[in-house]
Amino acid sequence: MGIKEQTLAKLKILVCDNDVRLSNRLYIWLSGLKVDVHLAHNYDNAIEIFAEKAPDIIITSAMDNSEGLTLIKSVKSFNEEAGIVFIFKDESAKLFKEVVTLNVDKFVHLPVETAILLDTLYRLAKEKTLSQEYSQKEQLLKEYKGAIDQTFIVTIHNTEGEITYVNERFCQTFAMDKQSALEGYVNPILHGSDREKRNKMLRAIQSKTVWQDRQSILVNESEEHIFDVSVVPILDAKDNIIEYLVLMNDVTTFVLEGRKAQEKQNDSKIEKLQLLRKHHQEMSRVKDSFLTVFAHELRTPLNAIINFADHLRKHIAKSEINRKEQLVIETQEIQRSGLHILQMINNMLDAIKLRDKKMHFEFQDFDIAESIEEVLHNNSILSDVDVELHLQEAIEIHSDATRFLQILEHLLSNAVKYGKSKIIITLKYIDNSFELSIEDDGEGFNTQKGVFELFNQAQQDDMTRSAKGLGIGLFVVKQICLNLDFDIKLSRSQTLSGAKVTIRENINEIILDEGR
Repeated sequence: MGIKEQTLAKLKILVCDNDVRLSNRLYIWLSGLKVDVHLAHNYDNAIEIFAEKAPDIIITSAMDNSEGLTLIKSVKSFNEEAGIVFIFKDESAKLFKEVVTLNVDKFVHLPVETAILLDTLYRLAKEKTLSQEYSQKEQLLKEYKGAIDQTFIVTIHNTEGEITYVNERFCQTFAMDKQSALEGYVNPILHGSDREKRNKMLRAIQSKTVWQDRQSILVNESEEHIFDVSVVPILDAKDNIIEYLVLMNDVTTFVLEGRKAQEKQNDSKIEKLQLLRKHHQEMSRVKDSFLTVFAHELRTPLNAIINFADHLRKHIAKSEINRKEQLVIETQEIQRSGLHILQMINNMLDAIKLRDKKMHFEFQDFDIAESIEEVLHNNSILSDVDVELHLQEAIEIHSDATRFLQILEHLLSNAVKYGKSKIIITLKYIDNSFELSIEDDGEGFNTQKGVFELFNQAQQDDMTRSAKGLGIGLFVVKQICLNLDFDIKLSRSQTLSGAKVTIRENINEIILDEGR
């Protein structure tokens, strides 16, 4: 079966003619083509079948008493799109004129040749199919346009950006008639306060790119509204821009409500943060007060323990009693432990003073090498450590000698705690500044992140070596260095493979060597 026969097989056809021989022959032929065909020999019978079956095509002639013409008129009045094939039995010009006025689709002359009729029916079927598809698409486009007109403000612009069409919602929103709208008092392409953004939009749409943006536009010359604007270039078959379609969606209420909700949320966050800050400040005040009182309360009995231990040690050393040497060692350990606790308490008090910027500094001239010798002479924790000195003499600075000694004591204490058995102290004069370095043979720092923060030593993951002490020392060192205008740098010792701390003057910041 050919494509023509396949097309006809999908149709319903009504054959109506009082020439029984002709109508029967057409009926048999169409039935053989698997067409849903119906046969009528007069007007009344044809109308009944048409009402019941709603055929796609009607084949008829003038018939007796012009019943065929009456049938065509009735069918066209009911369905203007119904297909009609008219068979001529009479060449009368009058009849032809009347048939033409009835909008008959196709004409076939007697005698009817099946090949010609088949081709005629096929062409009519294709035309009706295309017509139906066109009508359906046209209806769909109308529905789309109606939906868009209800949702969006629509304008169409020529290639110069001038308005050539506006929909009803545009006029309603901006309170103007169509003529005023076409004059372009409000033009989402050509108007706008942000010239840079407008030029960027023009470059985009002229390059055939869809542009989307949010614009603020005055409504009624006073009320500002916010619109989501989409500009779509419309192209012809040769890919040339012929016009621009602009869709505008008024999102003023949505945006303003969103802003109010955001402001409310921000106010709530600010209020919570203020409460948290107030709570934190109060807790910090209570904590500092407790630490201060606790430290002062501890220092009194500790001083007594240290002093009595020293008194007992001296008394026992002069007495003739059994186990004198062992008692001297034990009293020395009491004194050493008390001094260690007292040092931790003093460090904690210094840390609080430094953090709150309440520590007092007194500047004077002093020799750095002499300060180092003084610390080494008075620090008993270095008795079991091999200390290698490389000190350049006669390097004087104007700074706080007491706080400088405090820096040295903390750094040496750290070197002893985290080293193994050796410390190297180097002092030299470079680039108009002293340079003091203290190196140990410990594990070194795995990461330098946060090592100068208060209580950092409690975080054992920050270092490869085991944490010792309260983690106050390096915080105190850092803060004193900042106040004395010193630069402190951490790195790995190339000689002992442990940690190396280097101090210089004149740079008021902490520099961490990323190569560690």
